[in-house]
Amino acid sequence: MTYDFQIFGQRFKKTTVIGDSAFGDSAISFSWAPGERRVRRLVSGCLIDGSSCLFGLKLSFVHEMDFVDCCILGGSKGCVDMIRGGDVSFSRCKFVSRNSDCHASIRGGAKNVSFKNCVFVNNYRSRLSGSCIDLGRWTHYDVVPRPPVRNVSIENCKMKDINYPALTRRFFSMDPDVKNSTGKNLKVPVLFVRLFWLLKRKGFFGGGSVTPPEELKVYQFES
Repeated sequence: MTYDFQIFGQRFKKTTVIGDSAFGDSAISFSWAPGERRVRRLVSGCLIDGSSCLFGLKLSFVHEMDFVDCCILGGSKGCVDMIRGGDVSFSRCKFVSRNSDCHASIRGGAKNVSFKNCVFVNNYRSRLSGSCIDLGRWTHYDVVPRPPVRNVSIENCKMKDINYPALTRRFFSMDPDVKNSTGKNLKVPVLFVRLFWLLKRKGFFGGGSVTPPEELKVYQFES
């Protein structure tokens, strides 16, 4: 496979930004905006240390990106936060929680995300409010209707030093395709999700969105 952009064997702590410099508190973040040229990226053999951040890795609207043989150390919120975008893969990666909310969060209608031969290490913060992979949690982009998270695949993945058995937890998301992987796949009741979304859109639980209207547009390729 040919890549336009490649990173090998680097360590990232705080903060390296590739794309929108205003995006996120993380060790490294990547972003893309409609109208920019899409590039296929590879990050291989890197240590991404989010121990002094909210997240190790943040992805905003990113497409066509592969992470291979990386170790991602979580911040207070998680190891990975992906919002919108798609066609992102994690292969032979290790996600290490530092008492984080979850190891990885995929949300904002992101699609075509795969985890293959990965390991999730250490407990997430709470049995009641976390999982290894959270799918479809609320984002500020959800003040307008958009598609659910979908086409997430998890294959040959395992947990290490984790007492809580939740591999995935689904909010506004289609069911993931899970093969030969340890852990339970939980689903938050649809009624709860719909009610929470409705109240958030009406300005409850932290107020309304401050996101500019032009950034809330749902593009045809997101469908």
